[in-house]
Amino acid sequence: MFKKIVLISLICLSSSSYLKFLGLNGHDGDELRPAEIKLLDSSSKYNDPAYSLQWYFQEENIEKAIDVANENKKIKIAVLDTGIAKDTPDLQYAINTSESKSFLSGYGPYASTTGTDETKNARIHGTFVAGVIGAKRNNKIGITGILNNIDLISIRIFDDYGNFKSDLKYLADAIDYCDDIGVDIINLSGGYYNYNADVYNSIKNFSGLFVCSAGNDGVDIDKNNYYPSCYNLDNIISVGGVGINDTLMHEGLDTNYGKENVDIFAAGDQVHSVGFGQYDIYGGTGTSYATAIITGVAGLYMSSHNTTDYKETKKAILDSVTKKSFLNNLCTTGGELNALNAVHTHSYDYSYDRIDYKYHYGICNCGEKQKSGHVVAGSIEPGGRGICILCSGEAEMGFVIKPLSNRDYTFNLEKDGLYYISETSLINDVLYLSYKDYLKFIEAGGLLYE
Repeated sequence: MFKKIVLISLICLSSSSYLKFLGLNGHDGDELRPAEIKLLDSSSKYNDPAYSLQWYFQEENIEKAIDVANENKKIKIAVLDTGIAKDTPDLQYAINTSESKSFLSGYGPYASTTGTDETKNARIHGTFVAGVIGAKRNNKIGITGILNNIDLISIRIFDDYGNFKSDLKYLADAIDYCDDIGVDIINLSGGYYNYNADVYNSIKNFSGLFVCSAGNDGVDIDKNNYYPSCYNLDNIISVGGVGINDTLMHEGLDTNYGKENVDIFAAGDQVHSVGFGQYDIYGGTGTSYATAIITGVAGLYMSSHNTTDYKETKKAILDSVTKKSFLNNLCTTGGELNALNAVHTHSYDYSYDRIDYKYHYGICNCGEKQKSGHVVAGSIEPGGRGICILCSGEAEMGFVIKPLSNRDYTFNLEKDGLYYISETSLINDVLYLSYKDYLKFIEAGGLLYE
């Protein structure tokens, strides 16, 4: 069951305000902690006021993934939730009003923006989730969304208290509808502990990717099954939540886990998103938000690679995690989202100017530096270059360089993997030669032979 948010506080970003962490999918009585919004400095990547709070953009390489992604294809994403507030400024650009739909009797497809304070937290949930996925970037309001070439479909399945109906056949109908209208990704930030055959069959027949939360009860769902996460279907990604500094999600809620039934972890603590108004920013804890992050990155992958293949997308995300020892036995991958590695295929340039005094580095066009297994020559001076053993034709053997002068020079391989040159008559007088200087030496008339 999708559970109520306990409390949420509204802030105006134009004032010196605080926001409190809420507990979506949580338990009554969750602890709330204040977090001060930091002013953005001029070097900030985005001008969205709450971007400074989105710590996971660096931790999970989301910012870098957006930098290298080409959002060429519009991706259709359905958020099955309490509805999205269609007038929220950060989301207005993306909401597909013609295909959004409610499957809950008595409710429309969009969030109920008016109601009691008791239900306000749950009513905001769908809007919050949608904001994490696709809030407009660089519009000087709200937060920074992950995917901006997006068609957002608001599908109402939760009531204003964040609950499912007792008969889940309507949830299965909602999933079938998403398939009928060509949805690429379904985000379900919620779940339940009782197996349901109707929902199982609908997800099985869904032609897209189904991303769902692992739950917030701190239990092993391999032993205490939580659905849809525990349906054994190849189009599902089940998501657990982590906190800051390599910890499990713990800000008032504890993530579920499962070596067999949870696939990946992503940020679940101190996640921030939008509410109903232009200046409404909320922060909170829950695997709901970790799920939304994975959905956003999955959409970014599809858009960049011009594909809607769920198998390819799922593989890209799960194969590229950052392995974390504390997650070894808690999910199938043993890792946390690495959005850059998921979205971007690294291509390293091992040019000779990528060589330092000891190693040969590859530089990807995304800026990432990769130290290969190559060992290289020493340099003639600080900052000089060496010769890579694996890239040199004379890798494993010594050779002699004979210049125009009468002196012979021997070019050898030392035990530590460094090449050195020395005069044969002064064998202990080692002169390190950079690759560029070596080329100049040959061009000047030096002879090379074994």
